[in-house]
Amino acid sequence: MDRQDQEPRDPSLTDEYLKRLRQYAEAEGTALKDEAALLKLCQGKGARRRLVLLDSRGKQLSSEELAAFLREHQERDPTPLVFAIGPADGFQ
Repeated sequence: MDRQDQEPRDPSLTDEYLKRLRQYAEAEGTALKDEAALLKLCQGKGARRRLVLLDSRGKQLSSEELAAFLREHQERDPTPLVFAIGPADGFQ
């Protein structure tokens, strides 16, 4: 994550996406400085979270496959999911 400016390019697009998503699930958006801050968020203060990294090198899922992943996770593990959208060059 080499970008100095870690804020979303267009905060209104992020806000609109979160507004739509909140109709179906609890959701929040946070811009983080780097990968260390992401790991700290997922491991910190007793609030365990499962991290799902999204970047160009990852497995591509159809809408149906993503829905199945979410359903299976929800059925077997109540741990909240954190979806992290990676930088253009991917996660380290």
